[in-house]
Amino acid sequence: MTLYQNNWANTGKISGAFDVDESIGKNLTFRLEVTKGNQECQKDMIISLIEPNLNRTDYKFRCSKANYGTYVNQLKDVATAGRWQFLITSTESFESLSVRVTSRSRNMNDDPIQTKCWIKTGEQQLGADVYLKLSAVAEVKKGNMPVIGARVRAYITRPGDSGSTPPLEMELSDNGSGADVIKNDGIYSRIFTKYQGTGRYSVKCEVIGSNETQINEGFIVSRALPEKPGAPICCGSNAVTANSKLTSSGNFTRQSVGGSFQAKQGDIPSGDKYPPSRVTDLKLVNSCGRINITFTSPGDDYDSPDKVKQYIIKYSQNATNLVNFDSALLPELSDDDLIHNGTTLNPVVGGQLVNLELNSTLFENGIVYSFGMIASDESNNRSPISVIAKLVGGNNCNNGSDYMTASILVLILSTILSFTFQ
Repeated sequence: MTLYQNNWANTGKISGAFDVDESIGKNLTFRLEVTKGNQECQKDMIISLIEPNLNRTDYKFRCSKANYGTYVNQLKDVATAGRWQFLITSTESFESLSVRVTSRSRNMNDDPIQTKCWIKTGEQQLGADVYLKLSAVAEVKKGNMPVIGARVRAYITRPGDSGSTPPLEMELSDNGSGADVIKNDGIYSRIFTKYQGTGRYSVKCEVIGSNETQINEGFIVSRALPEKPGAPICCGSNAVTANSKLTSSGNFTRQSVGGSFQAKQGDIPSGDKYPPSRVTDLKLVNSCGRINITFTSPGDDYDSPDKVKQYIIKYSQNATNLVNFDSALLPELSDDDLIHNGTTLNPVVGGQLVNLELNSTLFENGIVYSFGMIASDESNNRSPISVIAKLVGGNNCNNGSDYMTASILVLILSTILSFTFQ
C-alpha cells in the first residue's frame, strides 16, 4: 500500500514525512525517480532517511541511463512504527523528482488500514440541460471495518495545470450530507464543481489519521448495514450507533491514485448554475421544552465549502403542505424565533453543523409539527426540499406513555416522508 507519494519540479533541498502505524512496516520501500531529459546526473544527491527515534541514515545516488534515474531502497528489517522523515539534497536542476513510499502488513493475521480512491460519475439536470456530475470518493477501512474521523483530501489536477501549479485541493467528508450518503461509514466524498475547461482531470487522495480517528468494529462496510438488526441506514443516517464498538486507529497516512476523467464540450455549464445540496440530516429535538434544530449546511455549489446566501426553514401541522414550499401561508423561521446564544440564521461555511435553539412558545403542547428547508445561492439557485423533520410541541419531560407514543409516530412519519420528498 502507498504511504506517501509526491513529485516536484525543483532543486536544492526537498523534504517530507510519512507515518508507519502498528499494522504495517514490512518491506518498507522508498522509491525515487529523477527526470533530467536525456542528460545524466553530474553529481551525487544525498538521500537521508530519518527514523522516529531521529536516527539518520544518508545514502548517495547519481542518476544515469544505466539505472533509469530510479533509486529504490527496501529496508531489510520491519520499519519502526512512528513518524518517518526524508530529506533529498542536490545541487543540480531536474525536470522532475518523484517519491513514493510503500509498505506491507506487519502481521499477515492483522488487516492494515487501506484506502481506495475513485471518481463517481453521473449526470445532473440544471434547468433544461443535462451536464456531467462528478464526485471524488475515498473509502478508508481496516479489513471490512470503516475508519471514521480521518482527514481525507482529494487533489485534482486540471487541464492547463503546469508542474509549478499545485493541484486543486478538496476536503472530503463522511458527514452524510451532499455527495456523502451515510455518515460515519468510512466513505468520504465531495462533488467537484471547479472545472477549468475541457480536457483531462486526474485525482489522487490522501488520508491522515490521528489518535482521534476511530475504527468502527461493529459495522459491515460491504453491506452498509449495522452488525445487529435495527433502523435502516440511508439518506443522512449515522452508521455509528450507541452499541458501536469504536477503537482508536492511532496516527497513520495513506495515499491512493483515483484515475482520471475527460471533460468534453457540453459537459460543463457556463455561469453559476450549480444549486446547494439537499439537506438530508435535518433534525429537531425537544428536551423538556428546550427545542433545537440541527442540520449540516450545504454549500453554494452542492456541498462546496462556500457559503450559501440564505436558509429558508418552514413548518406546518400538515406535512403535505410543505410540498407547496413557496406558499405564503407556511410559517417561516426568522432570527426573532431563535433563542440566540450568539446564533442567527446567517449561513455558515458548507459542511459545518448548524445548531439553533427555537423559542418553544411558537409550538402548542402535544401538537406534531413538520419542518422542511431549502438553501439558495447568490444566483437564486435553490436546493431541493430537505428531508422532513418532526417536532412534538410542549414540555416533554413528564408526559409518560403519551409522549412515547407521539415520538414513535414521529419517527415512523419522518422515515416515510424522507423518501416522499426525495
